[in-house]
Amino acid sequence: MRRAAKHAGKYILVLVMLVCFGHILAIGTELGSYGTSVVYYLKDTYSLDTVQNMRKNDEALENYLPFTATGSLDQQTFTNNDLGKSLTCTLTYIYGSSENLCTSTGELMEDDLNGCVLSTEAAWKLFGESSITGGILTYNEKNYYVRGVYEDTNAVVILPAETVFAKKPASNAGQAVPSGSGGDADYDAGTSSGSTGDGDASGIEAAFGRIVIKPGSELNGSSERTEYLQAFENRWGLTENKTDCLVYQRLAAFFMFLLPALILITVIFRGVEYLLRNRYRPFWLIAGIIGLAVMLTAFFVICQAKPSIPADMIPNTWSDFDFWGEKITTFKNSIQHILFIDKSEVELGYYRSLTSMVGYATAAVIMFFAVGRFFKPEKAEGLYGMMLAVCVTELIAVYLLHRSGVMIEGKRMMLYLWPYFVIGQFIFRKKDAKVDEKTVDRV
Repeated sequence: MRRAAKHAGKYILVLVMLVCFGHILAIGTELGSYGTSVVYYLKDTYSLDTVQNMRKNDEALENYLPFTATGSLDQQTFTNNDLGKSLTCTLTYIYGSSENLCTSTGELMEDDLNGCVLSTEAAWKLFGESSITGGILTYNEKNYYVRGVYEDTNAVVILPAETVFAKKPASNAGQAVPSGSGGDADYDAGTSSGSTGDGDASGIEAAFGRIVIKPGSELNGSSERTEYLQAFENRWGLTENKTDCLVYQRLAAFFMFLLPALILITVIFRGVEYLLRNRYRPFWLIAGIIGLAVMLTAFFVICQAKPSIPADMIPNTWSDFDFWGEKITTFKNSIQHILFIDKSEVELGYYRSLTSMVGYATAAVIMFFAVGRFFKPEKAEGLYGMMLAVCVTELIAVYLLHRSGVMIEGKRMMLYLWPYFVIGQFIFRKKDAKVDEKTVDRV
């Protein structure tokens, strides 16, 4: 009974490890789809005129990267007149596309002065659900149509800065409507801050504290991306105090390959140990080298990984000795921002995903060390039975992940890495076991 419980216990540990690993793969894949934004924290706040002039200047350049300037106002009141609900929360105003700022179900385009984007928390409090595209909320007597919702536990509403800080004439009496305008309809669409109700932004100038750039996926990790960003930074004096969200994706990749790396290191360690013990036995030495080469090849096939160095991590000339120092400083500053800076919407998505990955990775590594010592088959019969039980455990893990809505693209890693580990343990222990048996017989 105790032996059966011991066997069941080790496969339960494997199940927990695989479920954690599945979550890591799913979260890492999702985080990779966010793009690689760069957030610049402005020492001096920029006005709306300033960022508009920046955009006008940049659009004429070849190395132009669309940016979004953002700022916020606390304690602003929004209402849903249809449901009779109101919410006082943070207003994030932007100049540019919301796509640079957050990953949402729909995008607030730069020229859309009648749209808004809500966090899930704001959506639930104002509408009672999160699928509310096309819904209407009111701010300062102006209606805005919901273009999309993004994941956030804080209540936030994103609006275009041009309408939040539009100037409303003191009076319409006796004034002619400008030619080309649409009368009252055009007037209402461009005025949002002249009312004296709660949450009024009249009398306040737009103050942008951050600028966000999201280079296209074709530039991610490329030297051209670095050149474009450096040109933008030099043009506007933004070389300091920034967070390149590429660091989030690289940290995510680290956690995605942490467990596979531990498995590979363990197998290589066992293989090298085997070669050292049999260094005076030519046949077993050659067999061990071949086996180790096969195991290394199998690992990279399973993980579908191609060892490479990102282009932006390679200096243009090997004599550029300051390159690595600058990279280390940039990475250090990025980590400090990740840990301590009050994060904008664009970073919260990365940060929450990364913290989840850290938790799952910690649990998976603990399970690996806890269960690894139980998987040391000595004979072929034990290997076959162990592999069968492992396959059943893996199928259960995939089923549980699927039922919980976790979509895994790296199923090959999920299904083959632990059998790879068990086979590696078996290959590099079998000869030692035979040698030990012969020694015992002679004695």
